[in-house]
Amino acid sequence: MKTLNLIACFLLVASLGLVGCNIKLTAGKSGSDDKKDGGGAPQKPARVDWQSIPAEFHPSIDESEVEYSASETKYIDLNQFGFDKDVEVVYSNALKSGHATLKIYKVWADVAQWPALYVRQSSETLEIKSSGTYQCSISIKNNRVESVKGGCYLRIQLVLPEGAEIEVSNVGVLITKRFFAMSNEVLLQKMRRASFDKDKHAAIEEFLGTYSSVGKTPSLLSEELGNVLDQFAWAKEKLKALRSLHAYVTDRQNLGAMIDKEFGHFEREEARGIVGL
Repeated sequence: MKTLNLIACFLLVASLGLVGCNIKLTAGKSGSDDKKDGGGAPQKPARVDWQSIPAEFHPSIDESEVEYSASETKYIDLNQFGFDKDVEVVYSNALKSGHATLKIYKVWADVAQWPALYVRQSSETLEIKSSGTYQCSISIKNNRVESVKGGCYLRIQLVLPEGAEIEVSNVGVLITKRFFAMSNEVLLQKMRRASFDKDKHAAIEEFLGTYSSVGKTPSLLSEELGNVLDQFAWAKEKLKALRSLHAYVTDRQNLGAMIDKEFGHFEREEARGIVGL
């Protein structure tokens, strides 16, 4: 489509490359409002009524075929310019392992410029993002589109093969069930990024929660626990973290040395009591 300047609700620009995966884009593909697509979730009650969209807003569904490493991929990171109004994962028995389809439901009026898809495989994570410019001004009332200026996303669906155990996040929020517990390395990364003690404790709670959700038990070395405690400046916060995690230490013979390193003279006795030394 031709590109012109327009007044929009926001303007985002990113400059990214395309790396590592094969993509096939079918632009302007019209289609019915799939509710399950071969075994997905039922229609969301608050989503836009796709069938009611006036023809003047040019409703269309773009489908991008994405290939990923079936043996390595555990996580998919979605982010189409921060769109989070109606994003879901559905499953289809028509797709082979290692193949996914991204469906973007779109409308436009006047003129529109659509971003390019950006896909990158990095170890266990597949990123599906966008690059370019996204301009959208839209009015929706009672689940019906009333006005549009520019090009706007209405819904995003990621279709995965039936039975695929891949955790999908959109704009950093998990939108599928959890299949994998958080690794010790990711716990430490989250704690290092956290600015406040409450956020560091929240990372510990999240870490433990992931194991509970998949029915497994964490396993930590004394050194790893020491690295976690080292993220806290105050002894009382270290003691709180110690209470949360010490039961999962496998080399308990090294706990004493770790406590001597991480705690001052006046807190060591309490710390030793917590771990049963």
